[in-house]
Amino acid sequence: MSESTKDEGIIKANVSRRSLLKWSGALAAAGIIGIGLGIGGDLLIRPSVTKITTSTASGRTATTTTTATSTATGPTTTLTVPPTTLSYVPPLSPSTQTTVDNIVSQLISIHQGESVSYMVCAQDGCMDTCIMRVRSKNGIVTALEPDDTINNGIRESFQDVQTGMYQQRGCSMGYAWRSELYAPDRILYPMKRVGPRGVGGSLTRISWDEALSTIANAISNTTSTYGPSSIYMKINIWGFCGYALEGVLGGAIAGWGSYSHGGCFAAWNHVLGGAGGAPWTGWYWTPGNHSWDPSISGAGTGATDLLNAKLIILWPWNVVQAEWPNDPYVLLQAKEQGIPIICIDPKYTTSAEVLADQWIPIRPSTDIAMMLAVANVWFKENLYDQDFVNKWVEPTGFAAWQAYVLGQTAGPDGAIDRTPEWAAPICGVPAATIQAFAELYANTKPAHLRCGWTNGRYMWGENVPRAAIYLQAMSGNMCCPGGSEPNNIIGGGMLGPAPSVNWQRGGTTLPQTMMSAVRWPAAVLQRSAYDNGTITQDEYKSQTGTIGSVMPNIRLMIQDGNEMTQFCNCNNNFEALQMLDTIVCFAWHSSQALAYWGDIVLPATLPFFEGDVPSGDTLGNLIIDRFNSNSQLGNWWLYNDKIVQAPGEAEGVEWVFTHLANLLGVGQQWNPLLYNVPDDQWDAQLDSMHQAAYEVWAAQPGVVSQLGTMPSWTDFKKMPVVRYPIGSSLVPAPYYSFKGDIEAGKSPFRNNASGKIEFYSNFLAQGADYLAANDFLGVAFYGPWNAAPMAEWQAGIPGTFFAPDSGEYPLLLISSHQWFRQHSTNFNNPALRNNVYRHAIWLSAADATARGIVDGDTVRVYNSYGEMYVPVYVTSRVTPGVAVMYEGGYYVPSSATSDLMPSGIDLGGCMNFLMLSEPWPYSPIGTTFSANNVQVELLESSQNAASEETVTTTTTPSSASTTTSTDTNEGQRRRR
Repeated sequence: MSESTKDEGIIKANVSRRSLLKWSGALAAAGIIGIGLGIGGDLLIRPSVTKITTSTASGRTATTTTTATSTATGPTTTLTVPPTTLSYVPPLSPSTQTTVDNIVSQLISIHQGESVSYMVCAQDGCMDTCIMRVRSKNGIVTALEPDDTINNGIRESFQDVQTGMYQQRGCSMGYAWRSELYAPDRILYPMKRVGPRGVGGSLTRISWDEALSTIANAISNTTSTYGPSSIYMKINIWGFCGYALEGVLGGAIAGWGSYSHGGCFAAWNHVLGGAGGAPWTGWYWTPGNHSWDPSISGAGTGATDLLNAKLIILWPWNVVQAEWPNDPYVLLQAKEQGIPIICIDPKYTTSAEVLADQWIPIRPSTDIAMMLAVANVWFKENLYDQDFVNKWVEPTGFAAWQAYVLGQTAGPDGAIDRTPEWAAPICGVPAATIQAFAELYANTKPAHLRCGWTNGRYMWGENVPRAAIYLQAMSGNMCCPGGSEPNNIIGGGMLGPAPSVNWQRGGTTLPQTMMSAVRWPAAVLQRSAYDNGTITQDEYKSQTGTIGSVMPNIRLMIQDGNEMTQFCNCNNNFEALQMLDTIVCFAWHSSQALAYWGDIVLPATLPFFEGDVPSGDTLGNLIIDRFNSNSQLGNWWLYNDKIVQAPGEAEGVEWVFTHLANLLGVGQQWNPLLYNVPDDQWDAQLDSMHQAAYEVWAAQPGVVSQLGTMPSWTDFKKMPVVRYPIGSSLVPAPYYSFKGDIEAGKSPFRNNASGKIEFYSNFLAQGADYLAANDFLGVAFYGPWNAAPMAEWQAGIPGTFFAPDSGEYPLLLISSHQWFRQHSTNFNNPALRNNVYRHAIWLSAADATARGIVDGDTVRVYNSYGEMYVPVYVTSRVTPGVAVMYEGGYYVPSSATSDLMPSGIDLGGCMNFLMLSEPWPYSPIGTTFSANNVQVELLESSQNAASEETVTTTTTPSSASTTTSTDTNEGQRRRR
């Protein structure tokens, strides 16, 4: 390389990043227009050529960023730095100019007369909300744009970030909602099943009157025949009941645990003394009793507290793809401030690529081995924080774990000195890397460790969350700014005051049955065995995680999610569904599994566009709350007015349950403010209720003193966002784990007998027989769980890297969140599929080569639970021995069947067909599992026909066909 070329490269590298981004944005926009015109993009946007002359003392030539010609003598070169303005050379021809003018005119015409509204994107799964600007015209959403309600057009300062006064940045899914709103296969009318459930059945259109009366009769008959625990409505977690009418009619079941972090619950309970759930919830729940104890100090971390850390460890936490918008943005700010970020993950994620200073690949399910080795280094080199340990850690259990780590006492695999050299061949991380990481971690304070919830979704998954707490305690990085309780979320709910509608709800009945939130298939499948005496009540309770004396007897299911395919072991779920009397579904796409299985399928709304923004309280019966403050940042709220009318006859959940309550005779009791409101006045009544709440809030002295006089309701709705600076009089400084208790001089761990962090659980030490007959603190029935009293390593656990069946199924398939959908939502969105995203199974180059597979091949993925035909993505971004598939794929049955897949081998890549669901005897049953062992092979020629069936993202598969009939009342039920 010549010296002049080197100098040119250096100068180019020093061009302002902002200038380069501005220029590249203009380049992209002009290029797109050029492509549309059918001419070369370079001809359309080619900048004028500027000649400059530069020289150096040695006579070497170099480029400069000046736009003028130097008076110095020397060779002439062409400016390669992007100019500040663009011009067209050669000029556009008259015909091309006319085409451009027509395009511009059409765009202007489209956007003339638009209305501008604001909404929250509150899609479940990303753990946060974003503010979006919505353009609509003639009742149709025309464009979705970023938040412009603060710092519009400028880059926020670091102080803006620290105080939370920055824009909420949407993700690809948020900006793709328009395609979902107007999806070609969107269900628009109530439907009922014709023929059998499942693949091969069909649906026919019915009126709302028929749908509502059918559901109301099913509710009445079910509760009168089968009693108080016979209705199951979508994911009941954290002690809540999802069935909206439970408070006035009874009949439902509450759920404990969580499909997301059941393993972490075990850690919170048995190490930190959480009573019935995570300490950050503040909830105590037992059958028939839910109470809030504000004295329980939250274990969450305010997003901006990340900026107080000196080291951030993501183990693993693919924050860029799994959570939006605050955490990635704040982490980017942390990176700019020079805070080191380390990512420990089996795959090279977007977070590792964008944020991390170091990526440490690790074999999934082996994290506990590396954690033990880190502790080993700390014990031997005296690197742990003895002052913190002496103050906050129970000493006997600490000594027991130290003896285990150092090999002085035996674990399941014997007495072993668990050094980095011991851990390296297990977890695949070199011993030198573990040693260096341990020393950096111990010597950098405060350190924020985020142990992703996926670590708890393996068999014995509670071990990693427990060990992560141990490490943060040993290093003194809990209970302090910049530290963390490592298994908890960033954020902790609304910190500043917000308006609230007084719904005047009636009814206080709480479910008398509480079961594991994820064990509804077992509750259905095992009920007949319990009824005929084949299994005992204790055995039934054990298999379903039931607390109390009233057993679940699920006969009616109401679904507004995709639990059919989004829970593990889909074939097991399908078997349970066939045993139910009635299935009611709120569905979006006719190709959802909901449409395969529902007896009554109701057209769902997209709430934040079409009204009825969902919320929830203990009973699940507070459905609408247009004052949305569900932000992890916690310092803003937004009034999310209805923006457009839902198409067809789609209705919100609140409207449906209000009409059901009316039919069942409890409408005035359940919803006194809306029960008798005519359809054409529904939205006006909701707006009036929220206006009254706003005006009460706006008159509060604290609000007036902090924000001044608030605008009228009419003016407020034009820009309906309120923010409080973090650190102001209304919003405290950033939250850190257990801040409330620490500052009040209380022990956050007072529910433990010792009042301290307990590395060793005396409750668990009593063994499986004791656990089979006893609850923990009265709130969690785990069944015969072979849980060690402290975090240990054990190989040979199903669904892990060293599983017993890994010889037959040698790849560990792990699931991942990504930014093209949340769980299964948006799987069918054409704006996020096809050339945008290829749903495939990831294989390392080594594993693909060994199987004769190349990128793009269609492969068979299978184990003893199910099988599928999917494309393969060959990459070096994943650890050998590991396969990766993004979760949330629809079930798309092919014409090919097998013993494992009697309804059709899956073409959609619904990975839950391959996931195990039996927890015994290795794991708490309050979780679902996100990994299992599989084999991947190139399809044989005889299988290719089925794998090549055409399945588009906008066509209803024939196996879920729908039929329509003329509705003489069409258009008459449309309201507001």
